[in-house]
Amino acid sequence: MDSKLHRNPTPWLAIQPIRDEDFRKKTQQGLCLVEFSAPWCLSEEARLNLLARETLEGCPPLRYFYCDVDQRSSLPAKLGVFSLPAWILFHRGLEVDRLVGVQTKPGFLTNLCRSAWPPEGSG
Repeated sequence: MDSKLHRNPTPWLAIQPIRDEDFRKKTQQGLCLVEFSAPWCLSEEARLNLLARETLEGCPPLRYFYCDVDQRSSLPAKLGVFSLPAWILFHRGLEVDRLVGVQTKPGFLTNLCRSAWPPEGSG
């Protein structure tokens, strides 16, 4: 993984790499957001803008994973990720929502928070 991405500039949100072999286990637990991107696709500044503390304050707690598509080619294909950047929100292993393409901060916040609440009856 690119060293710039491995460094965590967002201490309020731990960005963890995700691998094909641990994907299922990691996404089965609670609410998590998986970003599919590459170092050439989304600048660190753009990522930090989207993941600012105030962006995530209105949302339920979630875990954040990063998948570098240049290094993990089978996982994006299995999930039907064909455009970058892309974010998939999972709740207990099930896809809840998907955001594709460069996002504005208000749009990212609206979509993420709207989708982040667990589906009714999934308690």
